[in-house]
Amino acid sequence: VSKGQLLLRLDMEHTKMEESLRQGILEEHKMMLDYVGSGMDALKGRIRALSSEMADFEQSIKSLLDELKNGQADQGAFKDIEGNVNEVMTKFALLRGEIN
Repeated sequence: VSKGQLLLRLDMEHTKMEESLRQGILEEHKMMLDYVGSGMDALKGRIRALSSEMADFEQSIKSLLDELKNGQADQGAFKDIEGNVNEVMTKFALLRGEIN
């Protein structure tokens, strides 16, 4: 085997190693992007659910205000709203913790 053939084989092996390394890096980046993407999808789902709960909460407050205007509100209605507020605030805190 001549020196030229050895150098050629060495160059070919080096090229294969570089390509393999590039592929490995690309695969690793793709996996990281997929992971981040799935986390973002989960976060979007949680935000949508929280938004829906906020809409329900807003409706509860509007109903309570209507009852107050008509003199129909009782202490139980206030306790229901207070429970809803505490639940939503807890969920906001958890969501902020996940985002941070």
